[in-house]
Amino acid sequence: MKNVLLAIAALAVVVYAFYPLESRWNASSPDVTVLQFWHPWTGQYADDLAEVIAEFNRTHPKIQVNALFMPTGAGENMKFFVSVAGGVPPDVVFVDGAQVASWANMGVLCPLDDLMASAGVDKTNYFEPSWKQCEYNNRVFAVPAAADPNFALVWNKDHFRQAGLDPERPPRTIEELEEYAHKLTIRDKKGEIERLGFLPTFVPHGSIAVLTWGWAFGAEFYNEKTREFTCDDPRAVEAMKWIMRLQNEYGGQERILNFEAGFGFSAQEPFIQRDLSMSIAYIAYAQDIVRFAPDLDLGIGPMPVKEGVDVGCEWIGGWTMAIPYGDRGHEKEAFELIRWMCADPVGTRYMALTMKLLPAYRESPFFSKDLSGDLANKPDIRLMKAFYEILRRAQRVRPVSPVSAYYMTELMRALGRIRNGSKTPEEALKEARERVTDEWHRSQKRMQARHVQGAGKPATVPSEQ
Repeated sequence: MKNVLLAIAALAVVVYAFYPLESRWNASSPDVTVLQFWHPWTGQYADDLAEVIAEFNRTHPKIQVNALFMPTGAGENMKFFVSVAGGVPPDVVFVDGAQVASWANMGVLCPLDDLMASAGVDKTNYFEPSWKQCEYNNRVFAVPAAADPNFALVWNKDHFRQAGLDPERPPRTIEELEEYAHKLTIRDKKGEIERLGFLPTFVPHGSIAVLTWGWAFGAEFYNEKTREFTCDDPRAVEAMKWIMRLQNEYGGQERILNFEAGFGFSAQEPFIQRDLSMSIAYIAYAQDIVRFAPDLDLGIGPMPVKEGVDVGCEWIGGWTMAIPYGDRGHEKEAFELIRWMCADPVGTRYMALTMKLLPAYRESPFFSKDLSGDLANKPDIRLMKAFYEILRRAQRVRPVSPVSAYYMTELMRALGRIRNGSKTPEEALKEARERVTDEWHRSQKRMQARHVQGAGKPATVPSEQ
């Protein structure tokens, strides 16, 4: 009963909050359709998106898009869920690719198959890993807007020279990566770390470290045919043991934590501050390096893997665009915004050049014109070209499952327990597998109950996973 009352209270807050917005978003004339569009960005990305939306509005006089910041990432999506349950959802929303299956399973997204067919949007025109995130149970619930290739290896060429390493020859295997890391590490007389060669756990989320290094050792984390979670794959265990060995060789977790205590964000990132000689980088992080350390002699190249592993550990994430459940009567106009940003030659190119995000649409002229044209020598375009190479060869994507967010949380917890020594890699990953498997079974029961109650209609405010 407490949960029900909380949900009702939250619903009342959302209805109160969003209906006044409706009155301010009136069309300039009766034949103009006004769309509400929720996005997850602040700062420069929000400013750049506003420019993209202004261009769409300019070229689509019968549609007026109003963009509103509303975080929809994992752990921040309850406002969206309540807006759907309350019948006041936005017309279009950005969805992290890893969350599409979960949201589709909850019934808060509309299938797009018919709209795609009418607009001539073809999934074969997208990079396969990007598209893979958008389908669930053989239906399409989102269209990829921006591909996020993860990761590149970046290195400080000056540090390589100081350590007697060839600055043009990065490590290609896990064995070489470890060897380089030790040569690049500098300690003071007390043994405290002054500069670290490489830190495999320096990533935005602990689950990413488990996935990326597990793949680097040849592990698999999900069996799509059987829908089994396989994070305790012996090769994933081996990868976690490698992380622990490297941590212990640096002096243990306490010494690493002491070193990490000086880390900051943006301009204070350790690689930018020259406190870290090698790092793994996603595209926004690489752009920060160029922005805040333009004099850093930067090397950028492929991620190393264990010798003998055939498939690289690089993988694709990124944002998608979707139409929330709830008939607002603007589905065709909403999909036109999606089509223009995700499947139009002009729109995808404009978005790439403005927001510096790689299109998931492989037919975008940005790839053929800008990466090799007059703009090719600009620092930000050179970076995008390096990540385009990752995009072209990457084959992996985070497990597509309705409990993907829960899975990522369990992998993060497993890594924490491994690093602090409270569990062995075998124990931590086995526990993660068991917990996410139990959650998957619970999600299936919730889905069955929802279909019984409302034939696909969200019966209650969905619970976050």
